Amino acid sequence: MTETEKIEKRRAYQREYYKNYRKGKKALEYACNIEQAKKDREKRRKLLQKIACCLLVAVCLMCFSACDNEPRILYQSESVEVVREGNITLVSDLVADKEYSFRSVRVKRSEGVSEPYTTWTNVNKVDKKKVKN
Repeated sequence: MTETEKIEKRRAYQREYYKNYRKGKKALEYACNIEQAKKDREKRRKLLQKIACCLLVAVCLMCFSACDNEPRILYQSESVEVVREGNITLVSDLVADKEYSFRSVRVKRSEGVSEPYTTWTNVNKVDKKKVKN
């Protein structure tokens, strides 16, 4: 074996060695990246669970605090009493012993109605009146 053949053989061995070394290093980095990705996914999952829990608590608080169905007295005097319960407003004429109930209705803008309206009922008739906000 000549000197040039020995050098070529050594260079080929070195090339193969470093090629395998780089493969091993890449495989090790890949395995480390997989573990880091698992840890990151676990952190994100825990963060999403915390956010979901907070949102659930907030929605529950809003639902239970906003579900006050007790009638509210808007105005009261010796002759007139105005009581609101949800979307129904009841006006009582205490002198004439008559009651008028108004029901507020919201209309979607896509339906083409320019103004919301309220229906009011007297004991004998039902009419629609336009209400300006």
